[in-house]
Amino acid sequence: MPEKKGMTYADAGVNIGAAMTALDLIKRQCSKTHDGFVASGIGLFGSALDLSLLLQHSNMSHPYLIQSIDGPGTVPLLAKQVMEQRGDYLKCYKDIGYSVAMHCFCDIATCGARPITLLDNIGSTDMEALIYEAIISGMAEACLELECRLVGGESAQLPGVIMPGAYDFCACVTGLVDFSQHINPLKKIYQGDFIVGIGSNGLLLNGWSLARKIMDKTNIKATDYIDFSGKSFANTFITREPSYPKIVNHFLNTGLNVHGYSHITGGGLYDNIERILPENCRAMIDTRTWPMPQAFDWLVKNGEVELKEAYHTWNMGIGYVAILEPDLAEKAVDIIRECFGLDAWVIGEIVEGQRGVEIDFH
Repeated sequence: MPEKKGMTYADAGVNIGAAMTALDLIKRQCSKTHDGFVASGIGLFGSALDLSLLLQHSNMSHPYLIQSIDGPGTVPLLAKQVMEQRGDYLKCYKDIGYSVAMHCFCDIATCGARPITLLDNIGSTDMEALIYEAIISGMAEACLELECRLVGGESAQLPGVIMPGAYDFCACVTGLVDFSQHINPLKKIYQGDFIVGIGSNGLLLNGWSLARKIMDKTNIKATDYIDFSGKSFANTFITREPSYPKIVNHFLNTGLNVHGYSHITGGGLYDNIERILPENCRAMIDTRTWPMPQAFDWLVKNGEVELKEAYHTWNMGIGYVAILEPDLAEKAVDIIRECFGLDAWVIGEIVEGQRGVEIDFH
């Protein structure tokens, strides 16, 4: 009589072998970002960084710890569609992984902080090792650009929680800034300051639920080509977030006095500028000062989206904002264009009034 086989973890939908394969691939990507400050490898229950040595190297006398955590929202659902439609889904996941890490770096850069470590967390049902590697390799590329160390993370198979073929992940970044360079816009922004907008190259990580709704309305698939770009929808709209922290670091290193920065994420120019404004300061934005990128124009027209809703959902071509004295604004614009290859414009000013943001669409 054959021996009865007992129930296994695999029967419950968890593949330990796949997890170990993915972990091996992830370790290779993480190790690329390690340097002499990392005091432990990948795989222990906690990562270790020689903070004393790092502080000596960075010459900080009064360091502030700045942290941020974020994820890709619903963007991976588009990568899932690319996979189902036999497109280059690994590139999509790698670009999304890069942008998740860079998104967190952009957040802490608004405070003047530089990243020192990144932790990731990935959850899925299928745990396809190559997808895990693509996500982490994208994060590692962003880390290498800003001398950050990807020191560890967590991966989990969650059958019954996450739909088959879907991937949910996030990054947690820790950074440091010396007291002398810490940026607190609530104490520095004044009436009369000018607003410099720095160009974005797409939706980045926000507003994708509305974008996918427009895809459904127009019967556009992720791999369908879009006329204005000559690329697929996915390759047109899934773009890597620009390295805005390099601009912040340059201005700090050269002494250009910026009163405040805003990362234009979910909520668009309205919500993200308002959150850094002191009381009695109102931001006046003129949309004639920069061209609306074709990607947003396409979404607005095909989705029949009202402009106020669009500017409250997407970045509309402005991914980062710097607020500074009027006589420094044009200088900042020139530096951004010449040194970093990004478009920039003076898009508005801070006036006396009720705290908030007013956008003139003309």
